[in-house]
Amino acid sequence: MKTPIFSLEEEHPTKQASNVINVSIGKIKPSDSTIASWNEQFIESHQRRISFDIDYLLEYGSGESIVVDIGCCPPLFLLSAQNLGFQVSGVDITPDRFSRCIEVENLNVFKCNIETEPLPFDDETVDVIVLNEVFEHLRINLVYTFSEVFRVLRPNGYLILSTPNLKSLNGILNYVFHNKAYSCAADPFESYMQLDRIGHMGHVREYTYIEVCEFLNKVGFASEHVIFRGRYKLGSRWKSFLAKIVPSLSPFMSIVAKKI
Repeated sequence: MKTPIFSLEEEHPTKQASNVINVSIGKIKPSDSTIASWNEQFIESHQRRISFDIDYLLEYGSGESIVVDIGCCPPLFLLSAQNLGFQVSGVDITPDRFSRCIEVENLNVFKCNIETEPLPFDDETVDVIVLNEVFEHLRINLVYTFSEVFRVLRPNGYLILSTPNLKSLNGILNYVFHNKAYSCAADPFESYMQLDRIGHMGHVREYTYIEVCEFLNKVGFASEHVIFRGRYKLGSRWKSFLAKIVPSLSPFMSIVAKKI
């Protein structure tokens, strides 16, 4: 397996990314009022991360790129990418949760369970697939799902994947002192309850970058860039300090892989 480039996420996303996200935020509202609180919490927690995701799309895609966002709801990234001129489609297991927003903003979204159903795209027709904060939720057959991702990507197309970093400081501390293997999602019961509460599975398990890169390599991808990402909460300055010195201790990671 070729060694990817490693880097630490920039201190701030670009103004272009931040601006397009800020414009889109007020338009992302669920059709189901019972998940309004979850939607607000999601946007608050992920706004900065999605701004960086836009920057990565701008780096690895172009105005001519056909882009697919898998696990697109809430469709903040999807709408922002569309507003930047990308030919973007979304895939989600329960897009009806945001049906009104999807209709009003003229978003192209397909309902698809990526763990059991083929992606609704022809072979080798997509330039960039974005699969952010989804990998850790998959529970049936990762090989099938990523074989589908591989199928629809064009040769030399890019997969941009983000996921929690199991070997983060939090992951190490939780394993050593709490005897639990997690970085972000502690309770398997609560993770499975999310299926009923918000319409998709919580975290099944979290991974190290080696595990993700080796998996992608076996599917047929070449992992080119690993970006260690995210901030620790206020009051954990020592964690933030250590993560700057050793980026691989950061709470999240993005992996950019190319179809070879």
